[in-house]
Amino acid sequence: MDQSAPSLQALNERLTRSPFNRWLQIEAMRIVAPGHVELRMPWRAELEGGKGMTHGGIFACVIDASAFAAILSVKGQTGPTIDMRVDFHANAFDADFNIDAHVIRAGSRIATADVRILSASDKLLASGRCVYAAAG
Repeated sequence: MDQSAPSLQALNERLTRSPFNRWLQIEAMRIVAPGHVELRMPWRAELEGGKGMTHGGIFACVIDASAFAAILSVKGQTGPTIDMRVDFHANAFDADFNIDAHVIRAGSRIATADVRILSASDKLLASGRCVYAAAG
């Protein structure tokens, strides 16, 4: 772990610097280990993309923000997202989302993290991978 890797409180402060992340209300709940973070996000009506469905773009945003948190937990900093893929597996609404983000590789030029979004009952809703450039 880099010397500058943040505490849980500092990680949440970094997440909420972004007005969009504040709107998402995403929160790191636990740093399991450097590069492995558990997060949660409450479901709200404004996340609905259609009757009874969470908008897929919300899942993509949650994957991006969660990968950012996981990379911060091991590197202490990161640059912008340079690649991302998302797979949608199921839909859920009216309950908090549990998120598991795990760094695959944190190199000197790029870092890669996998993210899984789960329903309150642990059903896999979406998964994705983000690649970030090193902070410059």
